Amino acid sequence: LKGDAGRLEVLRHDPTGDLAGACLCLHPDPLHGGTMHNKVLYESRRALVNAGLVCYSLNFRGVGLSEGEFDYGEGEKRDAAVLDAHLRSEHPGLPAMVLGYSFGSWVGLRLALERSYVRAFAVGLPVAVFDFSFLRGEELRVTAFHGEFDELGRPEEVRRVFQYIGTTATDG
Repeated sequence: LKGDAGRLEVLRHDPTGDLAGACLCLHPDPLHGGTMHNKVLYESRRALVNAGLVCYSLNFRGVGLSEGEFDYGEGEKRDAAVLDAHLRSEHPGLPAMVLGYSFGSWVGLRLALERSYVRAFAVGLPVAVFDFSFLRGEELRVTAFHGEFDELGRPEEVRRVFQYIGTTATDG
């Protein structure tokens, strides 16, 4: 796909059988080695594909074959928006969702406020690194999965993010 910083490397992951939805999959921080091939993202995406969702993954700008340079979340959100538009053009009648892991969850949740996703999946929210106050007062269906010993945010910090906003979070 063509993004504002050049070519974006994208993979499509198809389920067998009928499609239940389409999901945009966003990877962890490129500055710390994050790619669309990350193991946690791979396993999360595999679960969604097994549930009947067609999933689209991209490497953010400057990662893998994607052109451009890291833009601290702003350009990466635009990259995700390009992929979202593509996903919706390929599957106009399917419910759209977003899955993000760590940095990808921060980017994905910000994009979700601008797009009509039926659900957002957030894995390992980096609440100790990024500001999630943009969610305050917003309505968004979020299923959050967070490790007990995640160094980028303790589970109680993640719960606090969802406590004061109009989202629906599910402990996982």
